[in-house]
Amino acid sequence: MRFYILIGALGALVACSGPRTGKVQFGVTTAAQLKEARGEPVSQQAVTAEHPSQVLIYPQDEKFQVEKDIVVAGFRNPTLAEQSLLYWRHRFQGKETTFTSLDQHTEHSHGASEMQLRCPSEGLTIVYDSNRDIVTRVVEHAQQSN
Repeated sequence: MRFYILIGALGALVACSGPRTGKVQFGVTTAAQLKEARGEPVSQQAVTAEHPSQVLIYPQDEKFQVEKDIVVAGFRNPTLAEQSLLYWRHRFQGKETTFTSLDQHTEHSHGASEMQLRCPSEGLTIVYDSNRDIVTRVVEHAQQSN
């Protein structure tokens, strides 16, 4: 009986823990619409001098990348249920995905091997520590049809 209660509670947690980016349509929403929906960002920063885009930073480490006044991506911490790589493997089951190592771009002193799991049809890229299968970042972007 306890097992069924635990499974039911876990299911409710997963159902209620969807993306927090709400009304943002990546590739469509303008920076002005984002600010209208979310308010003014806590801060903003340029990506690089060569790349004409900026990142708008909101509370709870939620970030949005804007290029040519269009919101192209959102970066956020995973919810409790989303921290498991197994959650994402089940969610993306039957869909085209790619795994890529990010180790050439980042250096970790604790020996972590950072990877990304990308599912273009869902408009999601998951960054995770492959040594522990723990998701560290969820990146949302425009969906791409196959």
